[in-house]
Amino acid sequence: MTLLLAALLNLAALPQSPAADVAGGAVPANWNEPFVGLYVDPAPDPEGRTWCRGTRYKMSFGPDGAAFVPLLGFRAARSHPMAFHLVGAPLTAPERDGERFVFRHPGVEERWQLAPDGAEQSFWLTEPPPAGELAIELSTDLRYLGRFDDGLRFGGEGDGKVVYGDAIAIEPNGARWPLSTTFAGGRVHIALPPGASYPLLVDPPVTVVDVALNEVGDNRRPAVAFHRGSGRWAVVMEERLSVSDTDIKVRRFDTAGTAVETDFFEISTEAAEVPDIACSQAGGVFKAVWTQAGKIVTRGVLAGAILPLPAVIAFNPTGSEVGLAPAIGGSDTHDFLVVFTREGNLITPRLRTVLVPDLAGLGAIQEITNNLGCLTGAVSERRQPLNDWIVAYCRQSLGCSFTGDIGYAAVNSNGFIEQVETTVAGGAFDDDRRVSVASNGVHGLIVWDRDVGSHHDLVGRLVEKTGAGYATVGPERNLSAAEPGVALGDDQYAAKVASDGVRFVYVYEEGNAEDIVAASLGVVGSGVLYHEGHQVLIANGRSHLGIGLAGGAPAVAADVRWLVAADERLGINDHDIRGMFYDALVPGGLFATVATGCQPIGGTEPQIQVAGSAAVGESFTVSTSGTTQLPFLIAGLPKTPSTVFCQYLVVRTCRQGVELPAMAVVFGGSLTILVPTDPGLVGLELGFQGVDLLATGACSAALFGAAFAVTDTIVATVR
Repeated sequence: MTLLLAALLNLAALPQSPAADVAGGAVPANWNEPFVGLYVDPAPDPEGRTWCRGTRYKMSFGPDGAAFVPLLGFRAARSHPMAFHLVGAPLTAPERDGERFVFRHPGVEERWQLAPDGAEQSFWLTEPPPAGELAIELSTDLRYLGRFDDGLRFGGEGDGKVVYGDAIAIEPNGARWPLSTTFAGGRVHIALPPGASYPLLVDPPVTVVDVALNEVGDNRRPAVAFHRGSGRWAVVMEERLSVSDTDIKVRRFDTAGTAVETDFFEISTEAAEVPDIACSQAGGVFKAVWTQAGKIVTRGVLAGAILPLPAVIAFNPTGSEVGLAPAIGGSDTHDFLVVFTREGNLITPRLRTVLVPDLAGLGAIQEITNNLGCLTGAVSERRQPLNDWIVAYCRQSLGCSFTGDIGYAAVNSNGFIEQVETTVAGGAFDDDRRVSVASNGVHGLIVWDRDVGSHHDLVGRLVEKTGAGYATVGPERNLSAAEPGVALGDDQYAAKVASDGVRFVYVYEEGNAEDIVAASLGVVGSGVLYHEGHQVLIANGRSHLGIGLAGGAPAVAADVRWLVAADERLGINDHDIRGMFYDALVPGGLFATVATGCQPIGGTEPQIQVAGSAAVGESFTVSTSGTTQLPFLIAGLPKTPSTVFCQYLVVRTCRQGVELPAMAVVFGGSLTILVPTDPGLVGLELGFQGVDLLATGACSAALFGAAFAVTDTIVATVR
């Protein structure tokens, strides 16, 4: 039986005061564990090349040949591709067979077999080549270091080296010939044995040596999304492989924090930067967005799939145009909204949006606003019943150094503007910047930081949709002044806000130490009500380039509802990413058991159990067991168990745990409570006690008209 708490809503108590504790902890996963293995992208990039990633290298294959990119360490100034092309062979598209790529030329097949530690190039010849040798044109700016015992060596920056190993020829009868391999005039020359039998297999390996595994990549700028249906988190990040080569990596985790998949959304030698990620809940797709060579690129992966979907260019610039500062918002359905800034030489910066479906294609493109100075945007999820994306933006003066204004617009499910740009903070002397926005499906919360001279404060504004359109709710709020536990004058900045559909959580940096701090609140009427304030999640004195968070995990365990990720600077151009779980609930337990039960003479004491969560928007079930006759449950306000129903032989005391008359009486052994999504209920305590009517040898019939025994009492506190 299900109880909707309709009869209990008038019992709502004031929320508990936030306490200085954090329910949560570090994610039990090595976020920065170096990639070890082989990853082959299932789809070619927009230029038609297929990219692959090994432990210390990456490769691409296209009609113009193969390119091997050694990963010489993230401190390298740039990447150093090595492009291979068989001299005299016509251009041809490669064929892929799993982890093997084959270029078919007249009289010879050029094969590349990929492995985690390197790539093995081989040639299958049906007849002797001209001049009795294979010549491979090798285009690279790596230095040729000479011949060594293991083959030809090429060096770049630092200690890393590429070895083009000595080849071996294998005849059809299995006879093996070591071959002379030399490098001259930009070509690798492999001399073939005279008199060998054909077809002949020639087999030189290519590997990277002398690069420490922990120096291959630098992980930074994380963003987080969550899919409720699969219980999966996705964390997107930059993986910087050199100063000018940054890939986009996505790691997926289960609700216990265990890494389940690693995907490379972008593996080329270009700089792919500033990623963001969101989820379409009905479609079950994680989709990331980033900027790359002026383009705005998106790519997705199904939450439960192994390999990602093809990339889609959401904005392809022309002339001097560039796309900058992308953000993405998910939805309860099957689509996303991408927000980015378009600018260029003599082009006024403009904030644009583009609708991006789950799987392929693009929808409507809209322009939100423009500005002569700096212009950045953020976007919420599209949740029911509001069913719009809220786009927040910051417009700063020419030079981008002061007098920033904050505004918002709304975009509907078809990708068209529902609410035109509206300024919510534009004081002449206010310096507002770094805006973020979230929606719980009823309200949007816009958060930004304001330079007040000696420090920065966090400021917020609520918006909602009415019959006449969008409007602000209540006044502008100084969140730093309102948040419990914050010392006035603390420097707070760079906030990110998100919602799980019920409560809002925002995280921010604080002070010169750049601590990562969190707070949670709900909207009650036209005001906000804090559940927790000033919860320090990370405090190690390290600076950060990015923070990401997402919530909504349906786990009962209190510490895995929200995931916060931040990068930490360990040294020059060296970052790690740390993940923290955070519960965002009012401190205290969800359930407590009060000893009120009794054992009938000659019988057993009935038991009561509870399963689920008493958090706002979630549900729990109270049930009894061990009853013998006619069980029922009573629910209402908890009662201090001083009232004695009856007592036998001193030790058998049946106590009252729920105030009578009860607010609800349910016959049977089970009662399910759906806690409404109303933050005003936070702190409400509800009591539940089981009664075993007609139990032999228990209390008399005076109270319920028949003998009875009772269970202990469950006290649920809404959090």
